[in-house]
Amino acid sequence: MSDMNPNPIQKRLVYKIEAVLASPALIGSGESESTDSDVLLNASGNPYLPGSALAGVLRHTLDEKDADLLFGSLASEKMSALWVMDSKFTKNKDVILTRDDIMELDGVALDPENKTALAKRKYDFQAVPGDARFTIRLMLVLREKDQNGAAMEALTERLLSQLRCGGISVGAKAGRGFGRVKCTAIQRQVFDYRTHDRTALDRWIQFEWDTDTGWEPYTPARTGASDATMTAVLKLCGSIMIRDTGSLDGDEDFKHISCGGEPVIYGTSWAGAFRGGLHKLLKPLSGQEALQGKQVDKYLDEFFGFVREENALAEDDGRRQSASRLRFDMSVLEKEAGREAEQGYRTITRVKINRFTGGAADGALFTERPWAGGKTTLVVRYPAGDTECEKLIRIALDAMHRGILTIGGETAIGRGVFQVVSEQYAKGGDAA
Repeated sequence: MSDMNPNPIQKRLVYKIEAVLASPALIGSGESESTDSDVLLNASGNPYLPGSALAGVLRHTLDEKDADLLFGSLASEKMSALWVMDSKFTKNKDVILTRDDIMELDGVALDPENKTALAKRKYDFQAVPGDARFTIRLMLVLREKDQNGAAMEALTERLLSQLRCGGISVGAKAGRGFGRVKCTAIQRQVFDYRTHDRTALDRWIQFEWDTDTGWEPYTPARTGASDATMTAVLKLCGSIMIRDTGSLDGDEDFKHISCGGEPVIYGTSWAGAFRGGLHKLLKPLSGQEALQGKQVDKYLDEFFGFVREENALAEDDGRRQSASRLRFDMSVLEKEAGREAEQGYRTITRVKINRFTGGAADGALFTERPWAGGKTTLVVRYPAGDTECEKLIRIALDAMHRGILTIGGETAIGRGVFQVVSEQYAKGGDAA
């Protein structure tokens, strides 16, 4: 009797979730051999999503008490009841994503006053492509002494609902639209050992994640999204240029950025444009009651987040970093029906003119490919019930519609101007 398990397993619920990245994922390895942040590779040299990383993301969606119940804690010396396995990325069902498929992106921090690059703030990083597919494998293990088995199942159901409605992102810069997970199908198997026959045990002994035929389609109960969302349809007036020098089509020097062959605007660009535009609008109010007595930079830090340098003086609250309350999804630029011929990438050759002689400046001839016309859909997420965030978004959208807030480069020649066609706000729990 002494060899018997004092806390035997009573039930296993096994889930297999087919998913695809709706935007590139920054799953960093901590290394910087090729870029400032390289993608994590497995022993075979292929990018993958560690189960520990996904478990951390899932845990973060729960409050501390619920997270400790489902994932365990050191304080209670309780192991995790929800097992999260590693996931390999594939191009399709059979072709594994390799090192050669990894994207390289770059970014730069801009001065909010004049949109010029800040010194030593240029960076580049690797990303898993936005159309990569992967399978999430979860297993909930309930034991005899678990007093809250029903609560654990309910919490797992909540996580599955968040996955199903697109409320989960993996990797870095998730608040800027990177690594958003789109769930395509959920399957489940239940192994219940409380019936005291060997049926469930025999099934488990023969169980294989990839080849088992006992899977059944599963739809979790809808618990809604914890975030509120603003969705705005925007019309591009003219053209836009956010430079990309790595994915060129021909002999051009640079073109507007693309992802998977589609022209896009990353969440980092939206966040920078919103913050820069709001900085200019709110600067005259700096230190006044409208900004809660704060300088405009500190006021915007509360909405867009911040990371202070190690050698920076501690602020009043002692924090060195804070997550953004405003989270911007990646937007795809689309052609309008019936106007395809006049919209899309345009090849333009330009030259810098010497203002003294009126002739072409030496070595200043270049070719670029901006994106012209079309529309895009901007999605901004923020904490449900946060009226201050919603107010700030409305101010920014109004400034954008009036042409005050622009996005991208070359705005001095009229690029990056959008008009708001429609906007819709959904409270937390209203999202599909």
